[in-house]
Amino acid sequence: MPLKDFGNGNLNINKSKKVIQFLFFGNVLFYKGLDILLKAVNNLVEEKSAPPFTLVIAGRSDNWETEYEPLILYPEIVKKHIRFIGNDEVANFFQNADYLVLPYRDATQSGPLKIAFHYNIPVIASDISSFKEEVVSGVDGYLFKTGDVEDLKQTLLQSLNKHQTDYYNLKKAQLQYVNTNYSPEKVKHDFSEMFSKVS
Repeated sequence: MPLKDFGNGNLNINKSKKVIQFLFFGNVLFYKGLDILLKAVNNLVEEKSAPPFTLVIAGRSDNWETEYEPLILYPEIVKKHIRFIGNDEVANFFQNADYLVLPYRDATQSGPLKIAFHYNIPVIASDISSFKEEVVSGVDGYLFKTGDVEDLKQTLLQSLNKHQTDYYNLKKAQLQYVNTNYSPEKVKHDFSEMFSKVS
């Protein structure tokens, strides 16, 4: 499928600061593993040697107060937008993020991943098969062991420690991948092939 364009947002001052911003985006459901991410973030803060960072959570949740709020031990690190996110807000969240985090337990595809591809935001994702098909760890993003809080913490720490040296290369490699696999010409060719096999 073609990547979806939500237009341009308004970059805030975070981009000019030395605070790395992680983003979790979309409806908060169990299979998306936000609980894993929140536990990893707690452990990362307690590491004390980690460079400054924030986690932005943007999406609707039916059980936020009972399931997720109690997991936030360091509220100064976590910026919450627990509500319906309108299409006119999407670009802002992605363009102000440095990394999209996808701690999913399972998924066949991910809308936020495709949005990150459009806005050239490197991804930190679990190593489920659908993400391994789209992200090469250490080349255009990072992968961690699915469901493993400690491994996610270490991966987040790696992204922070290597941000100054590796971030540009991650973005460059991701852009190359997207141009190869999601260009209008490639999408058109894939659709034509699909319909020719059906007919």
